[in-house]
Order: sequence, then structure tokens, then C-alpha cells
Amino acid sequence: MPDTVVLAVDSIWMRVIVNALRRHFGDVPLIIENKEPVAAFLRRRLRRLGPIAVFGQLAFIPLSRIQRAFYRRNEQDFLNQAGLDGSSITFDRFRVRSINDARTIELLQSLKPKVVVVFQTRILARRVLESVPAVFINIHTGITPQYRGLHGAYWALAKGDPENCGVTIHRIDAGVDTGAIIAQSRIAPPRSANYSTYHWYQLVVALPLLITAVEQALTGRLAISDPTPGIASRRYYQPTLWGYLCTGWRRNVW
Repeated sequence: MPDTVVLAVDSIWMRVIVNALRRHFGDVPLIIENKEPVAAFLRRRLRRLGPIAVFGQLAFIPLSRIQRAFYRRNEQDFLNQAGLDGSSITFDRFRVRSINDARTIELLQSLKPKVVVVFQTRILARRVLESVPAVFINIHTGITPQYRGLHGAYWALAKGDPENCGVTIHRIDAGVDTGAIIAQSRIAPPRSANYSTYHWYQLVVALPLLITAVEQALTGRLAISDPTPGIASRRYYQPTLWGYLCTGWRRNVW
């Protein structure tokens, strides 16, 4: 049985992480979650944020897609320079409709991992976290507890807080990026970086931390620390179009 399993959505970011883990740990099966239906996603966001914020986020999507398309042509050069392997994962792949489906629990109980690495999925339900006696570890693209949720590097810079632009490896609990901290690292992205590329600079520093965390978890030596009490904590989402443009003009953070 494999010692480590990955739960993720299909992306080049996922492929880089899984290939890195497989180089160090051998057989690392991958459980891929389908994207959440758009209608379900919008209903959930509307309940949580309201129509004005969601409209602003939807308005931002075309701009972010243009931005990603412009920088994607340089993506492979970045991977090559950083020594990252984004090639396709062609074996030990399982696909589930949702990471919280009964099928996911069946797969985990069948594979019996000691460590489950999770990233870019929906929030894991408690029943999944309790389905196997494994350590669930997340790569979070932000410094917790200050920048929970999405795009932590962008938000730290947008808030004028570059000292907390970075990445966190943490244990997963029932909250949103509230689990005990395993390791953190700050980054200072170049001025040419932006909303669509910050995550690559975060991944470069996150991978060694993740590999060390998995090694420690497999040998029962995982060291964790709770977030310092009293630190302001907030969950972030995608920016609105007007918020993004305003921040870009005021702070030159894109």
C-alpha cells in the first residue's frame, strides 16, 4: 500500500507537486476532483458574499484570463529554470465527482495512506478527514492565520503587508486554512510578477517544505505549532474587478 496519497484538482500546479512527491516517495496515487458545477459555486458565493461582490468577481474573470494567457507562454521557461516537472501524470489516477463523495472515502480506505496531501480542492468534510487514520496536509498559498482562503500572496501585497507574502504548510482541520502550522516561508516576488504568477514563486519555496513535512509525518516526527493568539485572521476570495484595478493603480500590485 502507498504511504502517501494526493487529493487535488487537475492543473499543471498539481502535476508539478505530484511529480516532485513521486521522485522522493515513489508510488503516490492521485485522486482528482472534478470542478464544482458553476451554478452550485455561484449559489454558495452569493449566500456568503452577496450579489455586488460576486458580480465584481465575475467581472474580473475575463481580465484574469487574458492575463494568464499572456504569461502562460513563459510558464515552461519558469519551470525549466526552477527545475520543476510539469509533465502529465499517466498512472495511479482516480477521478471523483467531489472530494467529499463516498467514492473518495472508499478510495482512501482502500489505499490506507499514512499521509494525505491536499491542495486546490473544495473544503474537506469532517467525514473525509475522519475516514482514515492519516495526517492530512495542505499547501496553502498564503501566510496563516492572516491570509486564509485564496490568493494569499496577492492579498498580502495588496494590503501593503509584504512581510506576510508567502506560503504555509499546515495540517487540515474542519475549518478553512485554520489547521496547525507545520512550516512557513516568505517570498519577495519580482516586480514583474502578478496575480497570475505569484503562485509559481510560492511553489518553489513550498515544495521543499512539503517534502520535509511528508517525511516527518511518515516517521511520526511531524512538528506543528498553533497560530499565535491575537493575530488578525481573515478569509480572502478573488478580487473584484474594481478592487483589482484600484489596487493596481494605487500600489502597483497587479
